[in-house]
Amino acid sequence: MAGQAPSDRRVTLLSRMNAKPGCEDALAALILGFYDEVRAAEPGCLANIMHRGAAAPPPPSSAIFAFPAPSPRQFVFFEVYADPEAAQHHPTTPHFARMAARLPDLIDGPVEIQFLDRVGGVGA
Repeated sequence: MAGQAPSDRRVTLLSRMNAKPGCEDALAALILGFYDEVRAAEPGCLANIMHRGAAAPPPPSSAIFAFPAPSPRQFVFFEVYADPEAAQHHPTTPHFARMAARLPDLIDGPVEIQFLDRVGGVGA
């Protein structure tokens, strides 16, 4: 079935941030510590997975796919919440406030957040 099932209340989003030069490891450590608290206090957070730009294997020549150079300073997060209430609760937690208070020292520019509608696929 195309589109999101009406009974599926999950909220999915991507967020992106760029570490200041030299702050990549400190940003990763901050987020990893934050994840410990999310796991303990937020059962409605089904997934929150941190990624960094990585070099890809040499791609085949293609006119329809682009492989931009990776940026080790870019962090991308894939997040899934059980329902809108869990997604709304996430940024109101004390551990989120502590993490967010440290971000201005570690990142360049704003955190970009993109909400997604599930269309279909494989996996949760």
